[in-house]
Amino acid sequence: MITASQKSRGFDRSTNGADSASAASSGLGLLSPHAVVGLVCAGLIAAGLAFRDELDLSASDGVGYALGIVGLSAMTLLLGYSLRKRIKLLRQAGPIRTWFELHLMLGLIGPTAILYHAGFELGSMNSTISLACVLAVSGSGVGGRYLYGRMHRSLAGPRRTVANYTRSAVAALKPIESVLERAPAARRQIDAFASDATADPSLFTLPFRAATTRLRSFWVKRRVLRSIRNASRPHVIAPPVREAVSEFFGDLNRGVELRLFEKLFALWHAIHVPLTVILFISAGIHVVAVHLY
Repeated sequence: MITASQKSRGFDRSTNGADSASAASSGLGLLSPHAVVGLVCAGLIAAGLAFRDELDLSASDGVGYALGIVGLSAMTLLLGYSLRKRIKLLRQAGPIRTWFELHLMLGLIGPTAILYHAGFELGSMNSTISLACVLAVSGSGVGGRYLYGRMHRSLAGPRRTVANYTRSAVAALKPIESVLERAPAARRQIDAFASDATADPSLFTLPFRAATTRLRSFWVKRRVLRSIRNASRPHVIAPPVREAVSEFFGDLNRGVELRLFEKLFALWHAIHVPLTVILFISAGIHVVAVHLY
């Protein structure tokens, strides 16, 4: 009965990471193009740091200069994703997923090239500020990619919502309503936990709630099942009942965690966009200063 309910709801439970094949096809797995590029770039950066004294690159000419152009070009081209989303004329220029994939890859390639351009060393004040901006934007982008993966079912795909998790939790209990009617203590415990889990606290208290919700739900679930068992004749719990209760608490737990990711993503967006603007201003000043002075 519970399995049929789950199928009728069609709810995506890939947040647990149990379905690795689904994660790979979603474009968010470790074999996705941007993940492979990220691993390659991480290896190149590690090698550059380890052998930076042996690097024979000059930022003012040759390969080192070319890498600076490559890095700045990559950081500029990644803006195409934002333009693709906002300009109507570009909405037919290929799938948004492809643009997003390129955005992620260019955001990794650009900083790697610029680090080699700088020889993994700090230069003048202007170049140091430009390098810091590049690394800050890239680092915030990596963090944003993690938050994005927690909030979406696939790359540039539909977004998970707290409301969906809440509805799914309520639907999970419908097949056992008659059982809960005979166990009022269990119903009170369920309602109290649901009220607390669906509240919308501030960002300052939400991390603690998200970090402890699974532990709290573990103990509440034990009390709920005990109350159901005590109210049953005989004192046993049918597997479908136990499964329904587990589904209920699991959905609410995921809803609490998703609410945290949503708030963090909003904060990330408020930081990432200004950092990108500062990056291009500092890069423009750096390019002008280098060629004029």
